[in-house]
Amino acid sequence: MIASCASVIFKLLNHPRVVALRDRFAPQIAFLQDRLSPEGYLGLHLTIGLVLIVVGSWLFGGITEDIIHHDPLVDVDIAISQFLAAHTEPKFTSAMLLVSLAGSPLTVLLLSLVLAAYFAWQRRWYEVSLLVVAVGGAEILDLLLKLIVARQRPTLLNPLLTLPDYSFPSGHAMGSMAFYGLLAYLIIRRVPLWRWRVAAAMIASVLILLIGFSRMYLGVHYFSDVLGGYAAGFVWLVITITGVETVVRRRRYLAQTGALATSPTTHQHMP
Repeated sequence: MIASCASVIFKLLNHPRVVALRDRFAPQIAFLQDRLSPEGYLGLHLTIGLVLIVVGSWLFGGITEDIIHHDPLVDVDIAISQFLAAHTEPKFTSAMLLVSLAGSPLTVLLLSLVLAAYFAWQRRWYEVSLLVVAVGGAEILDLLLKLIVARQRPTLLNPLLTLPDYSFPSGHAMGSMAFYGLLAYLIIRRVPLWRWRVAAAMIASVLILLIGFSRMYLGVHYFSDVLGGYAAGFVWLVITITGVETVVRRRRYLAQTGALATSPTTHQHMP
């Protein structure tokens, strides 16, 4: 069965019309092959990164548009905020304050500095670059987006917390996505056992979701603030990983091509 299918595919690919189309669109086919190749600095990693960036940006743009135009998502925000405010418990509030602390900008920055110092001591500059760009960039981007959208915080009768700055997007959600998402990526990248990779991804996901929920429960963010923070943090994280990976691969490529160009064997074959 498999042999017969392979024979049919082989005949189809070598049909004169198919061969003519392949020759006619050879540059375009070569371009697509390069974009889908795991090798090279402009290969599959860049293609996947760009796709994820577009999807995440589309989601963030849709949420932002709904907020600006007061679409039904705003009604959902108010309903969720009122429901959570009416169902608070002291012990659960203490737990949510602790969870929220894990995603605060100060906590994320301190943990990032400790990890960056550790990676720098081991001369792992790839990880240092990722941490600096991902966490530092996310914090700056969050401030800029808050100033642009200028959404007021939820207004509740008996708020558990009150904050003076703007609400959208959630800085805790955005920062936790950038930091804990990056930690999961680094673990997955270096740990060979798939069960540890799955565990890292699940733990990071649960923590990120809990941090976002804690901000809604404490009454300082709407549901869409958290969603927007996740989307913006995800986009920035993908931009960081894709950009740094592309730079590293490009340097490796230039080093290899430079070594080949200056090798004695290469000079012997040069005209």
